[in-house]
Amino acid sequence: HAFRWTASTGMQDLRSLLQAAGVHTADGWVTIDTAAGVSADGTIIVGFGQNPRTKQNRFGVNTPFRVVLPVQ
Repeated sequence: HAFRWTASTGMQDLRSLLQAAGVHTADGWVTIDTAAGVSADGTIIVGFGQNPRTKQNRFGVNTPFRVVLPVQ
């Protein structure tokens, strides 16, 4: 389960941060589970999430993402 931590806000769920920033692309994803890289100020995050299952992909598809969040 991917999250962002800052001294001022503490631990925040990455999916909730995306939704609050108006990014709804990953709303239907099963998980946003890997934050593989984070910028020093915590505003740019890259990682992987899992898209929903389909007939072609019984377990979903791990999909990369890159997001730029506002500074907090």
